[in-house]
Amino acid sequence: MHRQRGSIVKKGRSIYIVFRTPEKTQKWLGAFPNKASARSRLNEILVEIDRGTYLAPKPITFGEFASKYVDSRCSIRGSTASAYASMIRTHLVPFFGKLKLQEFSLENVQRFVAELVPKVSPKRYATVLRFCGECSLGAKA
Repeated sequence: MHRQRGSIVKKGRSIYIVFRTPEKTQKWLGAFPNKASARSRLNEILVEIDRGTYLAPKPITFGEFASKYVDSRCSIRGSTASAYASMIRTHLVPFFGKLKLQEFSLENVQRFVAELVPKVSPKRYATVLRFCGECSLGAKA
C-alpha cells in the first residue's frame, strides 16, 4: 500500500492543503490562517485516509444545514427551539446562507459579529454567540 504525503501550498496570501482521496481524486482545502494549522489538518486527513475512515465533506450550504439543525436537536424543545429557529432565520441565514460549510473562516465569523453588535440587544447578541458555539460555527478557523 502506498501512503500519500499530501502537500501544503501557498497561493497569494492563502495557505491550502492538497491530497488525493481514496478514490484518487485530488482535493484542495483551505484557506488556513498559517502553515501549522494546515499541517495539522493535513495530518488528520492522511490518518483518516490510511485508516479507511475518511469521508469527503459534502458541499452543503449553511442555509441547508440550518434548516435541518434545530429539528435534529432532540434535547431542545419549546421556546428554546423557537428562539433558535428565529435566530437562524433572522440573523444567521441572511449572512451565512449561501456560504458552503467548508468555506467558514474566522474572518467570516468576525465580520458577522461586527455587523451584529449594532443591530441587536446585548442579550440577543449573547444568545446568538452561544448558539454559534453550540453548533460549532465559531469553533473552526
